[in-house]
Amino acid sequence: MTTKSLYIASVPTSKRMADRLEFEMHMRGIEVFKSPMNVRKSSESYVIGIEQADTFLCVIGEGSLDQAMFRQEIAYAMQVHKPILLAFHERFQMTHSYKDTLKPLMMRFEHMVMSAKEDVLENAIEQIMRWLKNPQTKPHADFESDPHTDAQSYHIFLSYSRRDKEFVLRLHRDLTRQGFKVWIDQYELEPGTPDWEHEIVNAIDHSGCVVAVMTPDAANSIWVTRELAKSDDLNRTIFPILASGDAGHAIPLRLSAHQRVDATTNYVEALNSLMKALRRHLAASTI
Repeated sequence: MTTKSLYIASVPTSKRMADRLEFEMHMRGIEVFKSPMNVRKSSESYVIGIEQADTFLCVIGEGSLDQAMFRQEIAYAMQVHKPILLAFHERFQMTHSYKDTLKPLMMRFEHMVMSAKEDVLENAIEQIMRWLKNPQTKPHADFESDPHTDAQSYHIFLSYSRRDKEFVLRLHRDLTRQGFKVWIDQYELEPGTPDWEHEIVNAIDHSGCVVAVMTPDAANSIWVTRELAKSDDLNRTIFPILASGDAGHAIPLRLSAHQRVDATTNYVEALNSLMKALRRHLAASTI
């Protein structure tokens, strides 16, 4: 059954984004309820709106989680078992305190990157509409606690060629901002580590999966080849992301049958697709 109504939770600093989403949803025939900006009427207003809406969309930007009413809205949506979507502004910084609060939600609910940039916003709106047509209700975690204890030290081991460093650091930054724990030698290997090969193998062994940044340089890298081989030996699921070049020159034979995302034309869409696949895999591996 298609969802007909949506509650958009936001704070004054993200009001412009919420207003744009409200307009786009109305244009697509979706009834919208929004966070009340009048604090005196807030409690009664958000309770009624959340109860009437079919789905709860949470727009998260800088300072959002510092607002008591915003946190109350999320908690109430979970209390009444509403399907939840999380929309992060692309400049949102995932600090340690925010990560502790959001991790239980991010492990269970769909989330995406959003900004005022037209291509990013349009991609996020498309994702929202696809989800609204087929909402997936999942068990609700407690808002203040993590329902899972990770079996691995890291969610993701990042395999790449040093020649693709610029793309890799951007990907690492974006995944980390969204709450993923990512192992990358650039940050995790201390200079002068005597047995760095052992450290890499240990990192793969203690990761939930491997993201392989594939380019022609990566396909020709002996170290990427070894990391992927070790990942196979340790039965780690590999998620290839095509960063540059064409698949014929950038994707090695061992990954030809793996489902991959293509970031060569639309990075944000590829990032969201990758995060969706990673969340599903990591959630399943912790059950």
